[in-house]
Amino acid sequence: MGVRLTGSLLKLKRDRSTRAQEKQEQQEVLEAMRRTRQELCLARLNFNDARAPELVEASVYEINALQARYAYYLRLAREMRCEEPQGLAFRTARRPVS
Repeated sequence: MGVRLTGSLLKLKRDRSTRAQEKQEQQEVLEAMRRTRQELCLARLNFNDARAPELVEASVYEINALQARYAYYLRLAREMRCEEPQGLAFRTARRPVS
């Protein structure tokens, strides 16, 4: 016969499980922010190398979309009270390219 958990022990176990799940979600948001910043750096390099007007325009749209995605993840990270990891400053992406 298994051990029966009392109310307070069951709550403690549930709280630990919830905290572990929250920590996992925070790590996923931070990883998404890191990837988005890398994509944004690459998009800016592509913009600087673009010569054809169509490629310049496409790069502008891509940069704006990535900045919006980063702003979304930044808002999520702040709402989730994520700890700012080393090398990933919680700042907004640069202003949109026009």
